[in-house]
Amino acid sequence: MINFKHLLILITFLLLPSFGGVGGGLILHAQTYERLKGYYRVWQTTDSVLSYFWDGYMEIYIPVDSAEASGVDFCDRKFLGERRRKAPAANGDDTFIQMSLPNLEAQPLLNSISGDEYSTRSNGDIYLFRNKAGHISYTDSTTTVTVDELAGRPEHSLNMSQMKMYGIVATMIGYTDSETRYSTSNRLLSFGKQTGFLARYRGEDTDERISVTSEFFVTARQYVSKSELRQIKKEKNHIWQFSVPSDLPPLPDGVAEEWQRMVEY
Repeated sequence: MINFKHLLILITFLLLPSFGGVGGGLILHAQTYERLKGYYRVWQTTDSVLSYFWDGYMEIYIPVDSAEASGVDFCDRKFLGERRRKAPAANGDDTFIQMSLPNLEAQPLLNSISGDEYSTRSNGDIYLFRNKAGHISYTDSTTTVTVDELAGRPEHSLNMSQMKMYGIVATMIGYTDSETRYSTSNRLLSFGKQTGFLARYRGEDTDERISVTSEFFVTARQYVSKSELRQIKKEKNHIWQFSVPSDLPPLPDGVAEEWQRMVEY
């Protein structure tokens, strides 16, 4: 689970001008990485109206060896393709979309709630001391963990003072992380986050209510050594076109309909 030190690191990194690049039986050994390729989609609503939608492909490199993962907050990633769409009336400020591009913590969510401060009820509800902080749900083959990262905070919010350097006054009013994994192997299938903000430009009097949904779905995986990973990171991506997987969970009806009226930019 993201702590708020990590959250500030993540937001600062994602708001830099360039966010691309690296940002069966199998015997695993030290310095091994799981290389996940997948499709991502991120969309923003502003006062309940769809304003931005980005999607594409990316790779994520997860350290398998615990010693290699020690001290690593977020896994390396590499963008392979992207498409940016916005509502015709959107002002072009896609700061919150950039903040919300998929980024996976090295520690699985299920591990992050194993501390003494957390407890899990028999119905799957997760509590942080006395505050409900998430839920664990199961199917025949998968386990999904959802964690409310603002649980227990005063007024269930976080002052985003660091965004003032970008001319934005914002308060985070929602942050929910989720991961779905195979129950037997713990291999990742998908992850996502839902964030909410009250935000305005400095000098304005009225907050906009901003909601951003970020999703990543694994489409291929392999294991690579550390030396192989170095070479992968050096390789330039020359193929930016992509097709959307046909087996994705559908978009909400309103989002799918409004997407048709968006323009690429």
